[in-house]
Amino acid sequence: MNKFVFVESISKKYIEIKNNVKKNRRLINQLKLVTISMILVSVILSYLFFVNISSTKGYFLRQEMGILEEEKFSHSLVQLEVLRAQKKVWQDIQDNSGFKQNNVGKQPQGLTVNDRIIYINTEVKLTSNN
Repeated sequence: MNKFVFVESISKKYIEIKNNVKKNRRLINQLKLVTISMILVSVILSYLFFVNISSTKGYFLRQEMGILEEEKFSHSLVQLEVLRAQKKVWQDIQDNSGFKQNNVGKQPQGLTVNDRIIYINTEVKLTSNN
């Protein structure tokens, strides 16, 4: 007899739940819609956030690459000027060299025999600061 009552109470509860679901079908559908909408909005917002960060990083990277290119260009101009100056100095050395074929035996310009002698005073004593 107890089994019968138990089964009867389960069937009543099931029918009650079924009727409640039918009555609240609209509410359940709205809850599903709200849940799906919230998930969709959160996915879209996170996508926009990360795309915005990556595009911002790309923008600043392009700016810094432009600055780097400008610096490389100015560095190459300075390097070219240095090379020209070195070439001029080398040419000046070669033109005034005593080892050049047509300068052998000649005195370099602006120097005399006395200019080549360096006098060092050997009596200078080193002192310490004790």
